Amino acid sequence: MTGVQIKDASIFDITPTAMYLMGLPIPNEMDGRVIEEAIRPEYLMTHPVNSSSDSGGEVNEVVDEPAGFTPEDEERIRKQLKDLGYLG
Repeated sequence: MTGVQIKDASIFDITPTAMYLMGLPIPNEMDGRVIEEAIRPEYLMTHPVNSSSDSGGEVNEVVDEPAGFTPEDEERIRKQLKDLGYLG
């Protein structure tokens, strides 16, 4: 849509909006919202936002076990993070 002003949008809104446009349910515990003002009203009327209380156990899952990386894995990961600029 052209000429629409989107106010109070956040980076957190991108994922729920993309999920909505792909026809996926939005987990209730997900941060952000569907940016409805960027979507044609007639589409919103025929495709209501679908939320889900079940994240499938994959989001925010706490794991008490170590990752199990070998020293070689850790070094390779460190090098990749440094090459990407995440480590000095």
